[in-house]
Amino acid sequence: MPIPTTDRIRVALLSLDEPSDETGGNRRMLGGASVLERQVDAALALGASRIWLHTRHLDHLAIRAQKLAEKAGADFRIIKHGRQLLGGMRQQDELLVLSEGWLPADEGALALFDRAPVVLTLPWKPGQQEGFERMDREHCWAGAMILPGRVLERLDELDEDMEVGSALLRAARVTRVPERPVPEEWLANGRWSLNLRTVPAAPVTDRSAEGTWLERILLQPLGRYLGERPQQAAAAGVAAAVCGVMAAGLLFMDQFAPGVLAAAGSSLLARAWIAAQGRSDPRVFSRVSKGSRFAALRYLPDGVGAVGLLLGLRTAFGWQETLYMAIATCGLWLLAGLGRHRFSRVFGDREWLWLLCGVAGLAGQWFVAIAAASLLAMAGILLNLRNPPAITRL
Repeated sequence: MPIPTTDRIRVALLSLDEPSDETGGNRRMLGGASVLERQVDAALALGASRIWLHTRHLDHLAIRAQKLAEKAGADFRIIKHGRQLLGGMRQQDELLVLSEGWLPADEGALALFDRAPVVLTLPWKPGQQEGFERMDREHCWAGAMILPGRVLERLDELDEDMEVGSALLRAARVTRVPERPVPEEWLANGRWSLNLRTVPAAPVTDRSAEGTWLERILLQPLGRYLGERPQQAAAAGVAAAVCGVMAAGLLFMDQFAPGVLAAAGSSLLARAWIAAQGRSDPRVFSRVSKGSRFAALRYLPDGVGAVGLLLGLRTAFGWQETLYMAIATCGLWLLAGLGRHRFSRVFGDREWLWLLCGVAGLAGQWFVAIAAASLLAMAGILLNLRNPPAITRL
């Protein structure tokens, strides 16, 4: 992916249509963020240091895009009329033009921009069926192109109310900017679209994103639901904090079993909130570090649960026995979750351990809880050992 040098500036031109009853284009919300914000993210990943937004309606979406661009250190400018583009670039600069609603699904799609200038194309029939603008008898514009700054000079004779994207496309064809086809199968699998199906993949935040049982069954669907509803996501975050404080308070009042159960609830709510933040964060491609800054929060309830288990065991055993049993149980559970066997995915969810200990603790059977947890973890470790080492499978 080419990054502009200090002598050449890359400018991204995005657009935002007027609000309408039928929300679409760059106004559509996907995974808690607008398509416009996701285009800003793609433009930043492609090396744009300036973001120009062509719109006549400055509203909250434009402001959100501006904040995202400026947070990444890019200049942001509103373009209300197409002729404002004239004189804004030097001939050696590059203009990245993204069509209204265009969205890539992964970094592989951005690799098509590694040779610039370029106009990306699609076969006319599947492209037109997906809503892309037709260029000629054989091709549609694929919704994205990088043009040399000199192309803007051809806009001088056009009206002030010109459709900027189409005008630039015509100017690019007249000046014979090289064209490059987008693989047709990308349309079918959603890697390249006008936001009809495509949602950029959320960043991997922790090991749970690889497919633990709770992650696949509960947390991923819940994260998608909350990602589209910021208020409910905020409520889940507040509930996680309240449960965490409640768990700590219960431990302080010597209510160890309820405290461990509250820690399990806090952990589940925290992971759901973190999943929602990953879905709603538009910085998928331009983020330097793909890890979530919130991922560490999911381990706080685990600490409360471990303390609750320790204090619960202390009611029946001495400190030496308590420390040994608590460390051995938690250690075995963690080791079982590191394996590659499908059964190991259960141990990636530590909430099961806290629920088991909390329920047994309510009955005063802390030893039964750690014995059952240790046996399950050892079974998981043995199943992992059945998988031959990778070197033997070569």
